Amino acid sequence: MKYAPDHKQNVTEKLKAHAASQIRKNGAEGVSVKSVMAAEGMTVGGFYAHFDSKESLLIEAVRTAFVDVQKNFYDLMEDDFDISWLQAVINDYLSTDHRDNPAEGCPAGALLGDMPRQSETVRTAFEEELKGLVERYMVKLANLSEKDCHKLAVGLIAMLTGGLQLARSMASTEYSDEVLKSCIFSAQRLIETAGAEEA
Repeated sequence: MKYAPDHKQNVTEKLKAHAASQIRKNGAEGVSVKSVMAAEGMTVGGFYAHFDSKESLLIEAVRTAFVDVQKNFYDLMEDDFDISWLQAVINDYLSTDHRDNPAEGCPAGALLGDMPRQSETVRTAFEEELKGLVERYMVKLANLSEKDCHKLAVGLIAMLTGGLQLARSMASTEYSDEVLKSCIFSAQRLIETAGAEEA
């Protein structure tokens, strides 16, 4: 059977997408060569035609997951003005929908507990992608507090990702909802305080 010239690249992209979804839903330890290949209806034997190792698969999973969240989450709010964008991000990031659908959500919030146990190269990929998010937040925060916008961006992302992970860790939905609401309150206060101090 003759394949189109871009067949291999198309399959590789599909495998990356499966890996990105699995790493967000199941964590790095929940991603295997077998599970990713099976998701595309392929056997393990075809893996090395697309990736050098499981570590390279994990790196691509991390990077693809961050690309997804940029396109499917942050890009959708890009037309909002600075404070409106920040408020929308806070409310959507700490929503019950985001909490309940990790496979489609932000990898930063999904992988916090996993990254310390990964190799340096996987953690480096995570760090580089996270810095891209920090820069995106900084653009919106600069008008509130140009002096401290980097610190505010890192702090806000830490609050959002940590809050999301904490909410996902609760046994009861009621308390999980309370965690989300409390983190929304705290994050909103952070940007309100930053704006007031700059004024």
